Amino acid sequence: MIDHGDWKYRLALLGLYGFLIELKPSEAYLNPYLVHDKGFSNSQLNNSIYPFSTYGQLLFILLVPATSQLITPKRMFYIESCGFLFTRWILIRGTSLWSMQAMQLTYAVGKSVKAVYLCYMYLLVEKCHYHQATGFVWGAQALGMSMAGLIGQVLFSYCHWSLLALNYFSMVSVCCAFVVSVFIPSQQQSQQLQQQQPLEHKEQSQDEITLLSTELSQKSSTNTEDDEGQDVQCYQAVSPVSIEQPCQVNNKQPEAAEGCCWAKIWAEYRTVLELFRDHRGPWATTWILARCCEELMQNYAQVLWTQRAINNNHHSSSSYSLYGTICAAYMGAGVAASLLPVYYNLKQQQQRTWMIQTVSVVGLCTTMILMTWIERLSVAYVTYVLYGACYYAFMTCTSCQLASHSSVKEQVLLYAANLFCASALATMVTAVLSSMNATTQTWFWTITALQLVLLPLFLLSSSTSR
Repeated sequence: MIDHGDWKYRLALLGLYGFLIELKPSEAYLNPYLVHDKGFSNSQLNNSIYPFSTYGQLLFILLVPATSQLITPKRMFYIESCGFLFTRWILIRGTSLWSMQAMQLTYAVGKSVKAVYLCYMYLLVEKCHYHQATGFVWGAQALGMSMAGLIGQVLFSYCHWSLLALNYFSMVSVCCAFVVSVFIPSQQQSQQLQQQQPLEHKEQSQDEITLLSTELSQKSSTNTEDDEGQDVQCYQAVSPVSIEQPCQVNNKQPEAAEGCCWAKIWAEYRTVLELFRDHRGPWATTWILARCCEELMQNYAQVLWTQRAINNNHHSSSSYSLYGTICAAYMGAGVAASLLPVYYNLKQQQQRTWMIQTVSVVGLCTTMILMTWIERLSVAYVTYVLYGACYYAFMTCTSCQLASHSSVKEQVLLYAANLFCASALATMVTAVLSSMNATTQTWFWTITALQLVLLPLFLLSSSTSR
């Protein structure tokens, strides 16, 4: 029988939502759909449609903190689902240029709320389960992206589904995610469920604490006063919780602070500025630059593949027949690479992290140069997948470094600030290139130049922290 008060049940609902909201097989075939089914050119996609997603994210990310304060974080999932739902509806029904621009804005709404999803888990589970919750929620989202690519590949290549049918599949998946979001407990509901702990859990916690106390008491009778103090500290470290509450829940009600909601939000922005001024500032800057380059590359990767196919005289349908597999491989390589900091075994953790980051930065620069320089479609596919592995390995290590020197609240504020700064930088690059009606090759050489800046910036960050 399912225990609705169990933290695993609450986390499973959140993970199921993340899986379904990312299960969109049509994402891997967006560029072919807009070119062949809707009749837009690559130039229009580069300079008149895709930039609106970048512009929208910059605006909506800035509004997310205020909105979540006003309508509660759980209701942000409704906004995310509706944003992606309207995106699918416009893709299916829209035909004009302005409708595709509106589609990119609704897509930006959903992408901007993703920060709330990645932080909401900490309101649902006890602090002692943060590690498992983080891995599960990120894994569920990544699994949804990988499965979306594989399902899209199978349905398009082997079941002969049309690109329009794939958009209907994505629309149904988003609708299912909206239904699941209704059942995700709110912060207050999670607190009430946590207080209803089964009696056997309390008795088990009592037995464990009693046994540990007995062992420490026996040991302390033969030790000095200093050792006794160490034993007491050890006991408090191993069992810092009470019998009635085996794990502390990080969902205290906010204190009645002076001022309005906007004053609290402004205070949080000031806190972010202080965080950037200490030793976390250089690492946050590398995070921002890496995120900006990956966002720009992802926005225009399919345009590059289409251009490569035209230059290599590939058939129009065969040129994008592998898009689903390539996108799934990108996400799979990223997930595997993100596990390197966990399983790669070196004696010193700092040395391990620095080695992975160094290899990743060199890999990011190398793959970006090859992707832009070599005019072969197969090279574009391979370098795209390798780029994903290097990107996720670097971001995982950098995020761990930021988190290891931050509290939970500081982690959330840093993540939101870094995301906003990355979107702001991407917006400036997009605005300049769009105004120039830049070609696909110009876009990617610009991204490559930004990517090369990451190498000296990483070396500077490493020298200041080591």
